[in-house]
Amino acid sequence: MLISRFMREDDALLQFGIMSWLMKSYGPPRKPKVPSPLHKPEQLFMLKWQDDETRTIFDWAQDNFGHIKADCGLDDWSVQIAPQTNKPHNNKHMEFAQHWNMAGKEPYYVDGYGRPVIYYDPRQCEVPGYFAARVILKLAEIKLMNFNPERTVTPVESRILTLATACYMRQGFTLAAIPETVQEYFSSEDGSPPVNRRIINNSLAFSTCMILLSRKLATEQIIATYGTLMTPRFRKKIRPACKQLETHESEIKLMKLLANPPQDSFDNRSYSASA
Repeated sequence: MLISRFMREDDALLQFGIMSWLMKSYGPPRKPKVPSPLHKPEQLFMLKWQDDETRTIFDWAQDNFGHIKADCGLDDWSVQIAPQTNKPHNNKHMEFAQHWNMAGKEPYYVDGYGRPVIYYDPRQCEVPGYFAARVILKLAEIKLMNFNPERTVTPVESRILTLATACYMRQGFTLAAIPETVQEYFSSEDGSPPVNRRIINNSLAFSTCMILLSRKLATEQIIATYGTLMTPRFRKKIRPACKQLETHESEIKLMKLLANPPQDSFDNRSYSASA
């Protein structure tokens, strides 16, 4: 009897490749915040605008944008946020080209100072998880701007790259709690089928476990440490994800070397940014 693997081998190798590039480009990944009864990390997937909020929705968005950037390790990145408008963008905005995601449904723009701008819909901010998912996934895509794959990347593979990068920014558990919101984000406007939710959940589990295994956590430690951050369905994916990851001995060994460099190494001192 043939036993299906948790991830297609091509997709697994794709995630190893992008994680290696991220670690070499931006440094070792940080582990997600460890939950505790006294210091529970903020649950970004529950973030939403509420009618009794004392700030305007625009101030609320700006404040939370700063918090999410910091949690992703990008607080020093000059990325801006702005509400969507029905007016066309003026000449000060330029469309970004993305080699890895040329079929992306939304263009990227920079302002007059060359800073990337993320647009959001204020009307959707009352939906739990909308704002956090949009900001996290946009930041992941911006982080991938300089990534040049060795081969052509399919639309589904470009989504996997984005999800892996979000996990590198320690947002895998957040996105795994709102897979329908992630699926909606990835849905194209031309009526093509949305990304299968199983691909979203499995990719998030695979990349999250890859990071935690590279930081020398065993499978049972991952579940015991972060179990309260996982939905029951996502928790069931941890063991099969780790089982497949552990079959890639050479890749995992490389991940551990990249994630735990010697304290006095030149590469460790020369990283310009961390996430």
